[in-house]
Amino acid sequence: MRLHFAAISLALAVIALGLPLAAGADERRITVTGEGRALAAPDIALVTLGVSEEARTAGDALAAMSRAGEAILAQVFEEQIDEYIASARDKIFEIDRLSRTDFAATLRAIVDMELDQRLLLYRMEPEFYSTYQQSLNIHERVDELTVSMNNPSWGEWFTDFLAMHLKDVPLRHLTTQGKLATHALSGALDSAVAAEPQLLETPEFREGLFTLLLGYLERAPAVSDNTD
Repeated sequence: MRLHFAAISLALAVIALGLPLAAGADERRITVTGEGRALAAPDIALVTLGVSEEARTAGDALAAMSRAGEAILAQVFEEQIDEYIASARDKIFEIDRLSRTDFAATLRAIVDMELDQRLLLYRMEPEFYSTYQQSLNIHERVDELTVSMNNPSWGEWFTDFLAMHLKDVPLRHLTTQGKLATHALSGALDSAVAAEPQLLETPEFREGLFTLLLGYLERAPAVSDNTD
C-alpha cells in the first residue's frame, strides 16, 4: 500500500513538472493562467522631476537648474498645503469639541495636529522642507482660514481654552503664558525639523512634546484676576 501510494505521488509530481512519464511518451504539462487585482490607496508615491537649462557657462546653467527645480518643488508643496487646509476644518472642529470636556486630551490633539502638519511636508522632500520650513508654515495658513470663517484666532482660542480649565492649570496670566507654551511647542518642532528631523517619526518625540506642553502649563504660577 505504501509503495503504491508513493508511485502515484511520484507520477503526479512528474506530470506537474511537465516531464515525460517514460521514454517516448507524449509530454504532458499542466498550465495555469490567472489574473489578480488589488485595489487600495498607495502607501507612497515616487516622483522624479527633471529640469534643463541653457546658459553661457556651466555654473550659470547649474544655478538656473537649481532655481527651476526649487520652483517646481515649491509649487508641489503649495498644492499639498492647499489640500491639507481644505480638510483642516474638520480637525479644528474636533479639537474645539474636545476642548470643552478634556484638558489633557485636547493638548494631545494639538500636539498631534502640529506635528502631523510638519511630518506631512517633511516626508515629501526632507531637504527642501528643512531649508524652507518657515515659508511653508501650514499653521499660519490654517489660522488665517479659521479667522476668515469668523472664528477666533489660534491665540484667542487657546486663551479661552485655558480659561475653561483653570482647575487643571492655575495660570496667572492666561494670554502671555498661553503664548509662551505654544511658542515652546512650535520652537521644539522647528528645531527638530532643522537639526534632527528623524525625531518627527518617533512616538517618543510625540509623547515628549505632549509632556513638555502639559508640564509647562501645570507648573505655572497660581491664577490671579489678571488674565492679560
